[in-house]
Amino acid sequence: MQEKTSKTGVALQIIYLSVRILFDLIRTLLTRGEPGQEGHAGQNRDESGIEVIVISQVPWDYLWQRNHHTMALISRQARVLYCCPIPTVTAAKEGKSYSSLAPRRYNDDLMYFRPLVLWGDSRIPLVRVLNRMIISNSISRYAALNGMGGKRRVLWFYYPTFGSVAGHLDEDLVMYDIQDEYSAFSWFPPDTPQRERDLIDRCDLVFTGTLQLWKKKNKYNPNMYFIQCGVESEHFSGALNDDTLIPEDVAHLKDPVFGYFGLLDTRVDMEMLEAVASQRPEWTFVLIGPCHVEKRSPNILLIGRREYDELPAYLKAFDICLIPFVMNDNTKNLNPTKLLEYFASGKPVISAPIPDVVDLYPDLVEIAATPDEFILAAERLLSENGGRRSAEMKREAAENSWDGMVNKMLSHIERTFKER
Repeated sequence: MQEKTSKTGVALQIIYLSVRILFDLIRTLLTRGEPGQEGHAGQNRDESGIEVIVISQVPWDYLWQRNHHTMALISRQARVLYCCPIPTVTAAKEGKSYSSLAPRRYNDDLMYFRPLVLWGDSRIPLVRVLNRMIISNSISRYAALNGMGGKRRVLWFYYPTFGSVAGHLDEDLVMYDIQDEYSAFSWFPPDTPQRERDLIDRCDLVFTGTLQLWKKKNKYNPNMYFIQCGVESEHFSGALNDDTLIPEDVAHLKDPVFGYFGLLDTRVDMEMLEAVASQRPEWTFVLIGPCHVEKRSPNILLIGRREYDELPAYLKAFDICLIPFVMNDNTKNLNPTKLLEYFASGKPVISAPIPDVVDLYPDLVEIAATPDEFILAAERLLSENGGRRSAEMKREAAENSWDGMVNKMLSHIERTFKER
């Protein structure tokens, strides 16, 4: 009975949210009209700076990654509106109210919000049109509230699902920063490859966060560049500081400690970790992050999510850092952000044979695809003095800051404006 009531409650909430956003859309159109249809981009723009409108699939209050670091830094010199659409079905299942999705501020120049959109965008053409109108209207409204409108406007996509809003926000430049092979995710709609091709075709500028994605897709746009993720080197090198205290929940674990932080989902090769843990019960594995996996071995610890500021203290507890991913169409196209974070500590790393890791850091990372390879690599690292390799890791992290990455992006944006 409770399950039926719960399902009924979710269904009623979906209906309520859908009616609410359609009512808001009609009211907005009657009073103002759909944005982006009058005038043309670039009129009366101040060419001394830019403003950025972001359409992302990652909420601002989720695990910090490339999206967050990039926009937090850009907001130091430009106004940013960070938009993360959420379908009514998802909002209802997560128990989110209409008011809980209202705009918030990260700082004086960065506002973020989650516009509600209708379910069925990939299946029903009318819904796709309505969602385009919902997103473009809500963005225009909140951009004005954020004091935007006088600078050259950059429309910055992080995923292709709502690429159809390009051309409807009076933007001066359209760009796309690709971080994953989204078609490899089961929860992305089946038309994702075509939507991505359409968006890439419309873009003035495209970045990829991995070398493999650049190799696969640069033929679709001549203005595409590989820009690797950065790292806050000083933050993660805090793992080396004497005054950094190892957290109580990992302070007394049996050595050696093998550690990972990040999302724990189907990408993580739990089968291999379980096999290694059963063969080496004296080793301890600490996996940190939002958890969607299960474990059997008592020497594997799933300790849940920890805040970004806490990670260096946990990193101090690790003897060896891990990137233990299953190899599939998704992970083969990754360039893991956590790799440079590990490098900043100088701690040794064992990784799955991710092509970017193999191509870019063949001398700094131990590669293991099987439990036997993992054990051999771990025993080698535990027995050797990695002083030279550790120094090179720390140097690599220091040379790849988020500031440097963002400056490269801004340079490409400015060059693109000039060439146009």
